Amino acid sequence: MNRVAIVVEPVTKDQSGEIRVLVDQMVYKAKSAIPDGEFVQNELVKICHIEDDIAYCQRGMLDNQYDQDIKVSVVS
Repeated sequence: MNRVAIVVEPVTKDQSGEIRVLVDQMVYKAKSAIPDGEFVQNELVKICHIEDDIAYCQRGMLDNQYDQDIKVSVVS
């Protein structure tokens, strides 16, 4: 699955490891696909898979395709 989500409720290492992400205008409960994952609000994350209404995510693992798609050109 090659999809991205936006973190709407962040999580730190000392919390339970559950976050909320926005995917296609729906908010999912999410878990880090990597142990002790830490996420910040409004961060783009890669969705590994969605199972039982839980999105399993990785941060900093975006494909080059997404890097190109999310860049914004600034015209002065």
